[in-house]
Amino acid sequence: MASVVLAYKEAGLFSNWPILYLETHKEISAVRKLLLGISSFCRFVYLLIQGRVGLLHIHVAGQVSFLRKSAFMLAADLFGVPYILHLHGSAFRTFYDTASGKLIKKYIRYVFDRATFLIALSDEWRQWLSGITTNRNIRLIFNPVNLPDEFTHDDSSNRILNIVFLGKLTEKKGIADLLKAYALVLERSSVPTHLYCGGDGDRLMVDELIRDLSLNEYVSLLGWIQGEAKHQLLNKADALVLPSYNEVLPMSILEALAYGVPVVATRVGAIADAVSDGVEGLLVSPGDIHAIADAILTIVTNAETRKFMRKNARAKADNCFNDKAVISEISQLYTEILGDKYAQSI
Repeated sequence: MASVVLAYKEAGLFSNWPILYLETHKEISAVRKLLLGISSFCRFVYLLIQGRVGLLHIHVAGQVSFLRKSAFMLAADLFGVPYILHLHGSAFRTFYDTASGKLIKKYIRYVFDRATFLIALSDEWRQWLSGITTNRNIRLIFNPVNLPDEFTHDDSSNRILNIVFLGKLTEKKGIADLLKAYALVLERSSVPTHLYCGGDGDRLMVDELIRDLSLNEYVSLLGWIQGEAKHQLLNKADALVLPSYNEVLPMSILEALAYGVPVVATRVGAIADAVSDGVEGLLVSPGDIHAIADAILTIVTNAETRKFMRKNARAKADNCFNDKAVISEISQLYTEILGDKYAQSI
């Protein structure tokens, strides 16, 4: 969600509206997380008491995220401040459908019902929301992605092709499946390739698996990357692979499309809304290591396929996920609620 908020900021939303961003979560110790959450909530209540909050736009992912941030929504509602609930994480649906008792379900529905607007990232999620809440103010708004003005791809032959993974180094994101599939790619093809993994997470598990599969010279772990480092990585990427088990609409896929990078991903969440199988990339089933390997091989061994998918990927990003268009939709939503008295330069 932090990458989505950053995309909003870079696209000008924070310049167009007087937005104060309150951070409620960081990758820090449990005690410091708790203190951060309490501090942000106290600051929010103080602003409510002062009458300085016109609208709350809150981003929610999974179980802990919802339970933590629902306090902000209830406080806003208590003070008569409208709130937009923007639903992101794929884990939330699992939390509601299978992990929640009757009381928690009732609480979730109450918070959803009281929202001024709900934002879903896919039509499938919009339909699911319609089935659990009486709130009919549900908008479908995709995540935004900045389209780079300039990017280049080296399509020369006899070079190392670059495969990229961007995401948490966790089982949920499919990093173990990717490494096993990549080992098969190296066994079955003489095309020179290298796998770059950008993200933090279970580094020990990944390091051990790389050693077990003898991939040390073929895989680079970059840690969390952003800004110019991410630009350089996507600029040289020949394929992005994200074999997740649960997603909604991951920013890494949208960023790859913006750079014209073919995508190999799983058929989960709203990924099929962003990537059509055989058009902008290839889709496989979660956990199917051989299918992941086959998809990677299809892209790295066929220059014409890469060229075809590159063109389609950039067009898809431009037509559907252009950050300027998405920010315009968000601004229109704010205006519906607040009028234009808060807008600075829409």
